[in-house]
Amino acid sequence: MKNKITLLLILVLTTYSSCKKDLLESTDPNKLTTDKFYKTTQDAIQATNSVYSALNIYNMYMREYWYVLDLMSDEIEGTANLEPRRQQVGNYTMTPNNDLITSLWSGLYMGINRANLAIENIPAIQMDEKLKERLLAECRFLRGFYYFELTTLYGAAPLITKPIVDAYSFPRTPVAEIDQLIEEDFKFALDNRLPKKAEYPSSDLGRVTQGTVKGMLGKFYLYKKRYAESAAILKEIIDSGEYDLVDNYRDNGTHTNENNKESLFEVQMQTGIFGGNSWGNESAGSPNGEGSFRTVEYGLTGFNNVKGSQQFIDLMGDDPRSKYTFYQYGTTIKTSVGGSLVDTPYQDFKRDDKGNLLLDANGKKQAVNGYATRKYNMLDFRASEFDENGDSGINFRVMRFADVLLMYAEAMNQVNGPTPEVYAAVNRVRNRPSVKVGDLPVGLSKAEMFNAIVRERALEFPLEQIRAKDIRRWGIAGPILRAQGKQYRDGVHELLPIPQKEIDANAAISPDDQNPGY
Repeated sequence: MKNKITLLLILVLTTYSSCKKDLLESTDPNKLTTDKFYKTTQDAIQATNSVYSALNIYNMYMREYWYVLDLMSDEIEGTANLEPRRQQVGNYTMTPNNDLITSLWSGLYMGINRANLAIENIPAIQMDEKLKERLLAECRFLRGFYYFELTTLYGAAPLITKPIVDAYSFPRTPVAEIDQLIEEDFKFALDNRLPKKAEYPSSDLGRVTQGTVKGMLGKFYLYKKRYAESAAILKEIIDSGEYDLVDNYRDNGTHTNENNKESLFEVQMQTGIFGGNSWGNESAGSPNGEGSFRTVEYGLTGFNNVKGSQQFIDLMGDDPRSKYTFYQYGTTIKTSVGGSLVDTPYQDFKRDDKGNLLLDANGKKQAVNGYATRKYNMLDFRASEFDENGDSGINFRVMRFADVLLMYAEAMNQVNGPTPEVYAAVNRVRNRPSVKVGDLPVGLSKAEMFNAIVRERALEFPLEQIRAKDIRRWGIAGPILRAQGKQYRDGVHELLPIPQKEIDANAAISPDDQNPGY
């Protein structure tokens, strides 16, 4: 069992639903209410834990968050097994009625409402003031994080800063106003001196730290093109010596070496909390574990719903990180044969009825399902007989030190061009022991350095829910995605549609408020 923070699923008026049942579930006499809760130190801790646990729900990292973000990029494409509603997201033919779009929106607001409940009620609890400040800082950071994700994906959205306990009517708030709250929340968390990562006991691994907040604030400034501010705060992380790159790039996508020296923020996944698989949705009241469905959805021996796109495989070329992200032909994996696990080369090629390899017009082997995904997969590590399942305990790395280095390089390059500090940050990522692709060529122009950073981020973070946001904020999503055959429309698909269920339920939002093009 992993030794990490236990994210108790406290359902205290915290379920956000984008349907006509309003923001909350119906009253359940078995659930705590605010008049019985928020009395003790333990209540404050559990309320804060519930804000974290919104990251684990079905709508978020249990299933839909990574699915939507990965499909929206050029890293993967669906196999014939992929459900039509997911194919719509991947092909950019989704509508406001697509339930994945609704699910992700609802999941983000569930996190926001839980944070609002904790922020509203913890101050009145009689408890140690230092601990109270820390818990409030954690909740404020997480609320800012949820809003940052929400506005990045959907644009203007209802700005809600108080708990919702009845029918609701909130208009879409301009992104600039929500940005003010995000920055205030992040700065509150920073000013209240959260512990450093090393200062938490092992039982609290996964909690927000000073480094977490600085990293996310640096990313926020970068996205808002406040480059000097971004570079300054990211440099504080680099200079602190608190974080470093792990030697083995593979450690960034498996159940081994989690919460390592490279990790600034991870969603803590854990198996077996409620007895294994559950395909229910927490917002519907079903018991769920704290594992994810990633391995069964993407896994070669699971549903095998997606594969690495040929376009992205070609982009990665012979970079060593490709083999850690996708299974290369000939890679040894464990497959089930006669009730036992057998080492088998991954050779997923088309063959004729006699078993002979079929070649294309260029003499290359023709893949059946392309390159299967390897990152966040368990095939390399199975020690017993089981297929990929829906209770994966592999943590999701939300922010790594490599991201800090490359964001710092990008921000500094925008401010001062390719300085030695910019080269040093990028080259540090390129030369970890398991990668070692060598230094960038010297003498690059500002534009050439930017292009080098764009490529380096593609190589470093595939399948980590970063690429889709990157190509949008850089304004290069259209050509990349259309080259892959996706129906991406400039001026439309920079944002997801506002869910139709939200428009139907929220009296302050009309069809005219929908994002353009939907």
